[in-house]
Amino acid sequence: MLVLEDVGDRTLAEVAVAGESDGLIDDIVDLFNAMKVEAPPQARPLSVEVDQRTDLLRDRLNGIARALVDRSATVLNETEPAQIALVHADLHPKNVIVDPRDGRLRIIDPYGMAGDPTHDAAMLSVYMPNGSELYALLVDSTNVRSAAWFDWMLANRFDNSRRHLGPPHPITRHLARQINERGDGLQ
Repeated sequence: MLVLEDVGDRTLAEVAVAGESDGLIDDIVDLFNAMKVEAPPQARPLSVEVDQRTDLLRDRLNGIARALVDRSATVLNETEPAQIALVHADLHPKNVIVDPRDGRLRIIDPYGMAGDPTHDAAMLSVYMPNGSELYALLVDSTNVRSAAWFDWMLANRFDNSRRHLGPPHPITRHLARQINERGDGLQ
């Protein structure tokens, strides 16, 4: 269900911000489940990108955010995913379009890598309002690997927000609070 061109002019981000969420969660769960297809043998491994980004995050972050990245990377390296599938690898709400023809969610701009689909669920969730609740619907968020993906993606989004929006921005402050909560006891 990967679409390579824009079929509409409203993204999931715009729909979520506008508060038009009737049935939206069910649509996201359906979309995520439909995405779980076998990766072709020639697909680039997601792990290569994640390892490179982890190194970058370790250079940029400090304190609890850095400790959260370290803990997450350790878990992700020491555990096996339940499934290797074709993953989008950049699944944020601006890469999900609401098709004006039928109202269904469509994905645009995929990287198309072979990896753990939990990565996509974590990325989408950290960008959505009530993301941890959405994440719990998409994956078993009590699973240590799933929790590690969410923490890693939270630190990644915090880094992006801090660099692009700045530390005083409300989104950056909100992410910092989430990191402090999830990283309680780390440092």
